[in-house]
Amino acid sequence: VFSNWTGGVLSSAVLTNNPTLKFIMQSNLVLQANFVPNPFIPVAGTYQGLFYDTNGVEQLSSGFFNGTVSSNGLFTAKLQQGLSSYPFSGQFSLTGTWFTNSIKGASNVSAWLQLDLSGEDALTGVLSNASWTAELTADRAVYSKANPAPQVGRYTVVMPASANAAEEPGGNGFGSVNVDTNGNVTFLGTLGDGTKVSQSSIVSKQGQWPLYLALYSGKGSMLGWLDFTNEVDRDIDGWLSWTKPAGTTTGLYPKGFTNDLEAMGSVYVFTNGLRTLNLTNGVLILDNGDLAQDLTNTFVLGTNNVLSGTNLSRLTITNTTGLFGGTLTNPATHKAISISGAVLQKQSAGYGQFLGTNQSGSVTLQKNE
Repeated sequence: VFSNWTGGVLSSAVLTNNPTLKFIMQSNLVLQANFVPNPFIPVAGTYQGLFYDTNGVEQLSSGFFNGTVSSNGLFTAKLQQGLSSYPFSGQFSLTGTWFTNSIKGASNVSAWLQLDLSGEDALTGVLSNASWTAELTADRAVYSKANPAPQVGRYTVVMPASANAAEEPGGNGFGSVNVDTNGNVTFLGTLGDGTKVSQSSIVSKQGQWPLYLALYSGKGSMLGWLDFTNEVDRDIDGWLSWTKPAGTTTGLYPKGFTNDLEAMGSVYVFTNGLRTLNLTNGVLILDNGDLAQDLTNTFVLGTNNVLSGTNLSRLTITNTTGLFGGTLTNPATHKAISISGAVLQKQSAGYGQFLGTNQSGSVTLQKNE
């Protein structure tokens, strides 16, 4: 690819890296066009990641990045903040840099991007305006049928409840995760306040998944990096920042909250005719969620993955996903409580939620010690 011009009529004042050169013709003039091996071919592809202030995630200075780099260094990209998206495009320099003073529509946000040309399959940058500065990190999608993702498979994930259920969601968030051969991540879940969510993203060659969820009509969000790992009690781990601003009328907790939580997940495998959890006799525990007192109920888990016990209507673990759902009758009020959640096979337990009038509550399935 073209690098720069050199020659007798050129000086430091001339932009010699512009392929179009204007000059005054002179006698015996020699001009030289210089070319270098194309640095963009090995790094072309799709990049996805997150941007936020590393001193503390704030709603107005955080979001999701998605971009595509071509083999000639041209790129198209988009910033997502809530329900708004801001597309932009450009041409990386031969050193992998690009800068703009303003991304159209994005509140006078300037952007500096650095494409890694050394083989790390990464893109970094800084976004800023007069009010904030955010760091951007994105990874290239590197997996394919010829190079399958080592994380391929199905997982369940849990986002633990807050201990202060009166001010922050007291239910466990949960969901199912699928990683395909190409490293595409699909997440379907429910947050700890009952909000239904979904996301599609990628897993990087470092085994990281950038999770970003636009919530509450775009006024709130959840974001963070989740790592695929292989620990004794989990296969997914990472911290998430969850924000709901005050005054949001959707769902519980209208006063809003900011909650940092550590998500955890487990590989999920099902064999027909076998229990999804390594237990037969267990205990089901409900707390918070406007209950007058905690509820504890024993159960038996059958090989059909149905939980049976006193006060339990049909409570079933879905074989294909590892999610569970059903109802429990509150012995104090004789009213049915709808519960839902996900099992974590590495912990031989399940975690979920139910919704009260003013707050959510947590559900725990565990071995009856």
